[in-house]
Amino acid sequence: MNTPLYLADPHRDAVPHTYVVQVSSFNCLNCKASHSSCEVFARTWLRGQWGKPFSNLRPMGTARPQYNLPIEVIHRQPHIVPFCHECPSPLDVVKNLPYPPVESKTNIGAGFKEAAKVPSAERQKKPRATTTDDLMKDLDI
Repeated sequence: MNTPLYLADPHRDAVPHTYVVQVSSFNCLNCKASHSSCEVFARTWLRGQWGKPFSNLRPMGTARPQYNLPIEVIHRQPHIVPFCHECPSPLDVVKNLPYPPVESKTNIGAGFKEAAKVPSAERQKKPRATTTDDLMKDLDI
């Protein structure tokens, strides 16, 4: 069975046309620090079903480039984060905030709340299971 192209080794199955470096930056509101990170991809241009080409990006991970190809650097829009890993005390950000309401501690769908009790007079009786004999009597056979 063939491996899907997006999971395949970046240099196997489809030879890349370029390498792409995506640079992401983060600005911390708490300590005002700026952080950057990057991820490297192998880009292959493929022909689509109707002849229109599209690009396929496969993460390089720790693989080293194997071909002398152009390198495209893409700077992504900076993200703003409320606190980061370098903040001296990220707990200072939340310590003056109120605690969540008690109702929010209920896990929806997990059954932590007790079901509303219905008085027995309001409960409907379950219909009796129909047997084959009852059906035969209804048919008058």
